Amino acid sequence: MYQGGIGDGLDHDASKNPFVHEQYEDPHRVCPSGHTTEYCMGYRFGYQLDESSYKVGYEHGIRDGSGNSTLYLEQPGKGFEFHTNEFVNGYVAGFCSIVGKGSGSDSNAGTFTCP
Repeated sequence: MYQGGIGDGLDHDASKNPFVHEQYEDPHRVCPSGHTTEYCMGYRFGYQLDESSYKVGYEHGIRDGSGNSTLYLEQPGKGFEFHTNEFVNGYVAGFCSIVGKGSGSDSNAGTFTCP
C-alpha cells in the first residue's frame, strides 16, 4: 500500500485539486477516509519527491516493469552504477509496483528482488 501511495503522490497535480493535496500534505492530519495510514505516508513521501532523482528512477522503473520497451538499465551507461541511491530506490519501487512481490531483475546493470 505504501508503494501505491508513493506512485499517486508522484503523479498528483495539486493545482487540479488542492483540497485533496492538503489532506495528504500535513502529516498531523487524519488520513482521508478510504486510505490506510501506510498509503498516506507513501503519498506524502511521493509528493515531496517531486522532480527528484527518485521520481526519475521511479518513472523508468514503471516503463521497464510494463515490458513495453528496451530496459533502461540495459542501455549503455544507464545501469545502477551510473546513478544515485535515490534513483535506484525509485527505479526499484516503480518496477516493483508493476511486476509485484518476488519479481525483480537479474540484469548485470542492476540486480534486485521486489520486496
